[in-house]
Order: sequence, then structure tokens, then C-alpha cells
Amino acid sequence: IQQNLSQNIFYTSLEASNKINRAIYVYLDAMPNISSIYIFDRYGNAYSSDRASLKRLKIPIIQNAEWYDEVVSKKGKSTLILNAGNIFHEDARDKYISFIRVINDIQTDRMLGFLIINVSSDLLKETYEKIIKENNTDIAILDKDNNVIVNFNNLNLYEIINASEIIDDRELNAQTYKIHGNTYLLSTIKAVENSWHFVSVIPFNEITDKYKQYNMIAFAVALINSIFLFIGSILLSRLITTPIKKLLESMQRAEKGEFIKVDVTSGKDEIGELRDGYNIMIFQIQNLFNEVVQKERVKRKIQL
Repeated sequence: IQQNLSQNIFYTSLEASNKINRAIYVYLDAMPNISSIYIFDRYGNAYSSDRASLKRLKIPIIQNAEWYDEVVSKKGKSTLILNAGNIFHEDARDKYISFIRVINDIQTDRMLGFLIINVSSDLLKETYEKIIKENNTDIAILDKDNNVIVNFNNLNLYEIINASEIIDDRELNAQTYKIHGNTYLLSTIKAVENSWHFVSVIPFNEITDKYKQYNMIAFAVALINSIFLFIGSILLSRLITTPIKKLLESMQRAEKGEFIKVDVTSGKDEIGELRDGYNIMIFQIQNLFNEVVQKERVKRKIQL
């Protein structure tokens, strides 16, 4: 394409122009999201491929397009314009987004022509369809002149946008808006590069319903945590108090002369150390008691 655009080959070589058209067709066939591709050279010749019927220019030459000076000044950077700036004869119901840029010679950086790639607005609808169905949200995309590119028509966005002052130069903005007695949250994001606005309208009851769901989930989680905490505290208290109760019972029996070791299941913690110390003490008392008894028996034998 670069080679053929560098010279006026439209009339001098029909074969060369057919090569450009075939190359465009191959690109279009490989990219299903693109609806059409148009290339214009410096001499006003057009090369194109369109999934529908080829579009005819409404203007005599491409240099008369409103976007011509803007696109040329960008020196190869793309410009996004609705319906290619209305340079084609077409059905007024058709809406598409046009990526327009100049084609520069890769050797000399000289301008060879213009590239227009058109993407159907239905592609954007498919992108946002899932969000809209799940959240009952309406979304619109406006160009820099506030022309609606995409509108899903769940709500009367035209009425909201026209009556609202939210469409301004701020990158982010949000406010509440009432229509037919219902309250909506209207939010906008402004694209810095092309000054387009992405507008979303969410019914307030959808937001409150979401919060109710989150609150219910939070309450359920808190309740489950409380139950587990209560059960855990009971188990923990039993792990601590049960060995202590057994030690106290053994001590009370020791007061009555019953020296019995405590059999408490515990690890290497304070309770285990207390159990081991108590059992050692009971063992030593039993040995001391047996020694005293033995000495008394010997003493009585001697007396006899």
C-alpha cells in the first residue's frame, strides 16, 4: 500500500489499485469488529472494502472534510469521529465510530493519504450489555459535541442529558437526578484524548439494594463469627477449667488423707507444669508417709 500510494497509480495501473483493494479486503476479513476500511490518496482516489455497500462521498474532495485540518495536524495520530464526520451518503440510522489518521511515507515521512477505519456502534453495545443486564444500568457514549453515539434506551437518556449540567469539562462528575418521581445517580467520565463522555445512569434503588445485600452478608458473617467465638470460648474455658477442677478435687482429698495423683491430659503449658508439680508433691508425701509408718512399726517392735 505504501509503495502504490507514493505515486498516482489509480489510472495508470488498474492492477496496482486492485492490489490495494484486495489488501484492504484481507485486513477487513481478518478483523470481524471492523465494518469498513477506506483509504484516500493525495489525488482524491479511493480504495475501500465494506461489509455492507460501499459508501459514496458527499463532498467533492476529501480535503473539504471538517476534520481535515485536525487530522493533518496530528501527523499520524488517530482521531475518533462519529460517522466519519458525515462525509458519506448513508442511512441516517447507521451509527459507527471512525478512526481517521494520515498515512505517512515510512521513508520520507511525506503524507501519502488518509486511512478511515469504521467500527459499528453495535460493538460497544455488546461490550456493555452484560453490565446493563446485571445492574439495571443505562450507559451512553457522547462525542465532543454531545452527540449520542450509543444509547441503550432503558431510560430516557436524552431527556436526562439535555436537562443536566453534568456534561462539562471535568474528567469525573456525579450527581443525583430525578425523572418521573424516581431518583437516579448520573455519573460521567470524560476521555482526555478525544473529549468524549461516558455517561452512566443507575437507579438509586439498585444502589440501596446492593448495600442491603452487602449488609446482609456482613451481618451473616458477623453472626457466624460470633457463634464460632462463643463455641471457641466455651471449649477454651473447658480446656483450662477442667484440669484445674481436677487439681482442686485432688487437693481436697489430700486434706482427708487420700494422696492420689491427678491424671489430667495437657500439653507442655502452665496446666501441665502445675499437674506435674502436684503429682511430684503427692509422690513425695506418700514416700514420707510410708517412711513414718515404717518407723512407727519398728519402734513398736522395739518397745515390745
